[in-house]
Amino acid sequence: MIDQLLEILKQQPKEILQYIILELMKDGKLSFADIATTHVEYLEMLKRGESDMLKTLRTKIIELWCGTKKEFPSKLVSLIQEGKDNGWVNITQEKIDNSKWNK
Repeated sequence: MIDQLLEILKQQPKEILQYIILELMKDGKLSFADIATTHVEYLEMLKRGESDMLKTLRTKIIELWCGTKKEFPSKLVSLIQEGKDNGWVNITQEKIDNSKWNK
């Protein structure tokens, strides 16, 4: 039920959502402080997620550095592919496929 309501709300124009929030505030169900606190928690969650991704990336780079010469190309290609798939490396699939490292 909550998922259905959320989907309906996501389809509404911003003005309608603002009106709903205003009405909830008028009724005392929601305050600006509630919204601000939730927003800060959301930003911290995003930051933690990026921090976790950064830790994972660091680990993979260290593994790449400490690995053998033989496994270096495949690990590098895998790391770049993951970066492309996750949107933190701006490269085309064709460049990855045709890379000198992808043998």
